[in-house]
Amino acid sequence: MGALTETAIFSQWFHSPEMDSIHYARWKNGEVDLVKLDNRLHIAWAYEIKWSDRYFDNPSDLKSLVKFSKDRGLNRVGCSTKTVTGSKIIDGVEITFFPSSLHCYQVGRRVTLGNS
Repeated sequence: MGALTETAIFSQWFHSPEMDSIHYARWKNGEVDLVKLDNRLHIAWAYEIKWSDRYFDNPSDLKSLVKFSKDRGLNRVGCSTKTVTGSKIIDGVEITFFPSSLHCYQVGRRVTLGNS
């Protein structure tokens, strides 16, 4: 289900005019699923796509996301879940958690309304 969740969310972004500014970040010991760059090539936002609620209970397991955030001066990032909504602070980084299904709907809705 994890791979299907990533595909579903990514496919919603694929129809957005913002798609050219959405990237995947990967380095030797980590990765972040979605990173959006603004017009000045600064990071606008970043988040991990998960199909699990366990990261809400154990946010310190999101090591790559937290490292990426701290290294780039981001103080807020996101992580999708199966069903949980909320936020936690790990090492000074606020992680907002949101259900993957709701996020997939929201992105698709924004794109169809031309609000992306």
